[in-house]
Amino acid sequence: MSVRWVLQQLYSLNPSSLNFLRRLHSLMWRDEREKYLTSLQGSELARLVDFLDKVHPIHSAFRQFTKQTPQALGAIPTTDDVARECLDKLQAICAHHTTLPSSHIVSSGITRMGDHPIALGGIADAWEGTYRGEKVSIKSLRVSTGNFQAIKKVRNLCGKYLPPPLKNIRASQSFFKEAIIWKRLRHPNIVPFVGVTTNPLQIVSEWMPNGTLSEFIAKNPATNRIGLVSPSL
Repeated sequence: MSVRWVLQQLYSLNPSSLNFLRRLHSLMWRDEREKYLTSLQGSELARLVDFLDKVHPIHSAFRQFTKQTPQALGAIPTTDDVARECLDKLQAICAHHTTLPSSHIVSSGITRMGDHPIALGGIADAWEGTYRGEKVSIKSLRVSTGNFQAIKKVRNLCGKYLPPPLKNIRASQSFFKEAIIWKRLRHPNIVPFVGVTTNPLQIVSEWMPNGTLSEFIAKNPATNRIGLVSPSL
């Protein structure tokens, strides 16, 4: 039984059916042992990645910051356990292939401001920028001269694909995993995710005029620090 046949059967099922949930769980469980999903390429890989990106758990937290149902948002609602399996698989596949779901990609309109980053991190630099007339923060993966030519080879493969080898492949894999998780986080005190550019590799988020959390606390030492992470306190 080929992986293509299994996926076609899964895609054809009604997501609200119990059979769909069983098939999806079985697919995730089998792949933990056989790792056949990572062999997909091209349009088949892009379709699987976009499919897994739509799987979300059914609970009130999903609707906490939106009035729409998961179905109205194009999501595939499922149980917490299966949703976690799909998220873990999505991260693993995207890191392995250095690819992302199409919903994560910002294809154009991002402009950096200034000649130097506003902050430096371990593997990335933070820049001030603009997107659609709004100020944004740009986290740009730092690349060495040795791998710059490889990153310039980013190409469109029914989605965005960054071909190996890269000298800092572990850093780029971590970058892709971070983008997958960040897009799903919804909390009043977590900076909203905007998208990812692939040439160069950057994560774009909303601009925070008060700076980083450390900078804000330094300027406001009496602030309720617990309240910064728990909106109910």
